[in-house]
Amino acid sequence: MMLYHSKNIENQSKNYGAKANNLLKLKSNGFDIPEFTIIPADYLTSLLSHDVDINKSQIRNYKFNDTFIEEIFSNLGESSYVAVRSSALNEDGNQNSFAGQYETKLFVTKSTFNQALVSVWESAFSKRVESYQEYNNIHSLGIAIIVQRMINADVSGVAFSMNPLTGNINQTVINAVRGLGEGIVSGEINADLYIVENEKITPTLAEKKHIIQFDSQTGHGTCKLELSQIESEASSLNDQQVLEINLLIRKVTELFQCPQDIEFCFHNEKLYLLQARPITALSQKKDEYIIWDNSNIIESYPGLTLPLTFSFIEKMYEAVYRQLSQVLGIKLATIEKNSQTYSTMLGLLCGKVYYNLNNWHKTLSLLPGYSLNKELMDNMMGVKEKFDIQVQHSSNTIESIFDLSIAVIKIIKQHSSLNKDRIAFQLYFNSIMKKYEAMDYKTMALNELLENYQNFETTLVKKWKAPLVNDFFCMIYFGLLQKLVKKYKLDENGIVHNDLVTGSGDIISTEPAKMTQFIANMIKQSPSALTCFISSTPKEILSILHKAEFSEIDKAIKAYLMKWGDRCVGELKLETVTYKQRPENYIKILQNYVCREQDTIVRKESTIRKDAETKVSHVLKGHPLRKLIFSYILHKTRYLVSNRENLRFERTRGFGMVRTMMVEFGNKFTENNFIDDISDIFYLTQQEIFDTVKNMAAQKDLKAIVHLRKLEYSRFENIHLPERIKASSQERDFSIFNTNVKTISSKKTLQGIGCCAGIVRGKVSIIQSPTEIDSLNNTILVTASTDPGWVVLFPSASAIVVERGSLLSHSAIVSREMGIPCIVGVKDILSVLQTGDIIEIDGTNGTVTIIEKYG
Repeated sequence: MMLYHSKNIENQSKNYGAKANNLLKLKSNGFDIPEFTIIPADYLTSLLSHDVDINKSQIRNYKFNDTFIEEIFSNLGESSYVAVRSSALNEDGNQNSFAGQYETKLFVTKSTFNQALVSVWESAFSKRVESYQEYNNIHSLGIAIIVQRMINADVSGVAFSMNPLTGNINQTVINAVRGLGEGIVSGEINADLYIVENEKITPTLAEKKHIIQFDSQTGHGTCKLELSQIESEASSLNDQQVLEINLLIRKVTELFQCPQDIEFCFHNEKLYLLQARPITALSQKKDEYIIWDNSNIIESYPGLTLPLTFSFIEKMYEAVYRQLSQVLGIKLATIEKNSQTYSTMLGLLCGKVYYNLNNWHKTLSLLPGYSLNKELMDNMMGVKEKFDIQVQHSSNTIESIFDLSIAVIKIIKQHSSLNKDRIAFQLYFNSIMKKYEAMDYKTMALNELLENYQNFETTLVKKWKAPLVNDFFCMIYFGLLQKLVKKYKLDENGIVHNDLVTGSGDIISTEPAKMTQFIANMIKQSPSALTCFISSTPKEILSILHKAEFSEIDKAIKAYLMKWGDRCVGELKLETVTYKQRPENYIKILQNYVCREQDTIVRKESTIRKDAETKVSHVLKGHPLRKLIFSYILHKTRYLVSNRENLRFERTRGFGMVRTMMVEFGNKFTENNFIDDISDIFYLTQQEIFDTVKNMAAQKDLKAIVHLRKLEYSRFENIHLPERIKASSQERDFSIFNTNVKTISSKKTLQGIGCCAGIVRGKVSIIQSPTEIDSLNNTILVTASTDPGWVVLFPSASAIVVERGSLLSHSAIVSREMGIPCIVGVKDILSVLQTGDIIEIDGTNGTVTIIEKYG
């Protein structure tokens, strides 16, 4: 019988897997490891046929004999309970950890052992593992199994011998929970965080509502129980235990000579080491790091973004920024030389869209004035932590001067034709949209639909110069305005520029709220319409709007949907269901407006702007040259900021047309039985769709692809990544950066970026989506990020506080236009506040002060 007990094994074996071999090395070097037995991979393989499908059935029905089970338990000192863990031959290596991919069974008894062993063994052939192997381009090498004496842990956790978020090798990062640690990897249980540097401990305590522990009711396995409020807020570890773990992981790192990720537990104050593996993110050459940041792009792509959307926007970003670079004077040869940089400006990390800041800065560095522009771009993108790259200069000075001169001339030329180009773009874009909106995609064959889509996409890319050039100059002028405010000392806080760009009156993003209020007022003026909207469901309302007495209201609603139907939350994600697709969602918003006691849109922005202009005029009195320079920069900034927000709506319309065509692909793929449901199309990439239409697809089974990706995205739902990640250029498993923790903080004041002046004290309403609430009723809106779809909720807020964003993000621009006090970029605001808290915000200096906690 092929069993190997840890007491008797002297040598490691390729048939044990890295996890088991690591345990053997640790055990032989004196580390306190619970006793374990290894069932080698070659023994398990010998029990199977060569057919994978038959293997799955064989494993599922396999029955290990009683003698086998008795021997295992006797080797572990007649332990009543064991843990059954995987040790796959390609698991816990330097390149791929396979964290969470295989099954683990805890508190297994003799009577449940066969079932547990089969479950772990069978997981080697699961769809989850096959997907992971396919994604990482690796092949299955078999699985060994570890059976280990079960420790009934009081506290469990994981630790890293360096900080995987920052790359700081002088820090130990520890996550710990009460009870068993199985909930940490899955994200099911919030964990306390401890960072140790030079023996100094920095704790961040989580709100730990549950504990996973031995299920005493059934006598085997585990269960999840609620913790009391006191237990929930108490630290899982004391300082002595934290330092003991720190010492342990340093010794493990010294043994393996590379940074380590360990699992540990305490039982009766004794520390046990359960396993150790290399931190896969550090297996690459030194300094090969990418900085990923979603401070600003989360506004456009909140939450999870599906593969179809990402495959589309990745291509769009590459195409339009190559075009922008060429327009601004970068030689085509230089653009081609940096083609890899342009093609990887975005990343999809655990289903979330991030900027690759390295490549954004590389493309910007190709333009003249990088040292100035890099700061302006970071401000526009809401990047809090700045970083720099090494700019490669040509050794040919004459050539460099010539190239610089050409670039400067082209930039000046683009600047001079800004207004003309914008008008020409909008005329052209409207004509294109009119052409494609008139097409009947339902009657088209797949090949014809593909041809029309590709023509539209090409048109969209080739003519997108005007919005990009406007964004570029908006970045520069807004940054210059900020610098002049500080240089001329125009106010004590140096932020009066926010008030100066308030109330332009020409930003169309406020129009949906105004038009919705107008329709709501029409409904209120008709008693029968008002009764209908108050007492009926959205679907019922839609079905009776065709009546003659409601004709004007029906006409207004249809006009709204025609113009603004694609403007909604997540409007740039193709998988989003818009008001145009599902009008009843807009009817629900109208019902909310109708039920409000009064028109909540109060125009305050003109007063804010006038006060700011008076203040500036007073300070610059007697300085005519300064006043002339400042007035010019302010005029250009106002113009560019308004254009930036307005041209973003054209992007929304363009994406709406792409969505229409992709939904039709979904319809036709469903009819052809390629996929099960229309919405499944969004789990495919564009290339997979196009190759299927052309009958060139390498993977014919689209249903299998969709199934695997749905499994993957269900796992992503429990992974919460930070806004900035520093990771190896080869990193693929970003779940190691999971920060799914609600912190308990004693902070009374939080700092953000003030965007619109005003001091407001009131109750907090934490909102994840504008569809989840009828009205804010003059409370303070607090949320993670906003996009243009939130604008219908803004008027009912007394103030707006956003965790992410910059001075040029949507919430900042629209709040200024509406005159609603606003602060963006308030780190950890959602972890600190809860609905019902009383806070005071100062939209001038960006402070949020907690006055009273709720409950």
